[in-house]
Amino acid sequence: MPVHLIDSPLLGDRVSTPEMRAIFEADSQYQSWLDVEAALAEAQAEVGMIPAEAAHAICAASRIGHLDLAKVKEHGRVTGHPLLGIVRELRDKIGHPHGTWAHYGATTQDIIDSGHMLLAKRAHKLIDAKLRAILADALPLLEKHRDTLAVARTHGLHALPYTFGFKVASWLEELARNRERWQEAGRRCLVGSVCGAVGTYAPWGKHGF
Repeated sequence: MPVHLIDSPLLGDRVSTPEMRAIFEADSQYQSWLDVEAALAEAQAEVGMIPAEAAHAICAASRIGHLDLAKVKEHGRVTGHPLLGIVRELRDKIGHPHGTWAHYGATTQDIIDSGHMLLAKRAHKLIDAKLRAILADALPLLEKHRDTLAVARTHGLHALPYTFGFKVASWLEELARNRERWQEAGRRCLVGSVCGAVGTYAPWGKHGF
């Protein structure tokens, strides 16, 4: 039974889309965490924090299809911890001696928050494409109705005459401004954060700042 409007088979598409829901489904969330674990291992290997061979092994194993998701989900159900099951299963999959380097120096929020941003980046791109499509569709409407007379309204009543093309032009201008704001928000907000326990950067030593 759906517990949220977005999950409803009757009403879900009124507040979301299949494409957007696919981005935030459970398997996508798990994969985003694995992507962060892999990227973290690569970065740590580049600065000599972990062996390069360990980073290669972590990256190779960091695919959702390689893990036993039933065990991951059961671990989450029992412990209430959303990430620990993924980390343990990833380490078990990699095995000795490289498995212990997975999640090295990281804390839970490093992986979860950065994973959320990976998904948000995909969602941001999807919405930006929709805005771009609306702008492209509205432009011919403006050109078609540049001389089509219409009646402007004030307080729901007829006011001065204008053209429908003029009204569409105002929509285009507003949409263009909103898309510019949307793109700027993406540049400012869609970032990851890896700081170690309680944000101290302690595990990174001289590489922390």
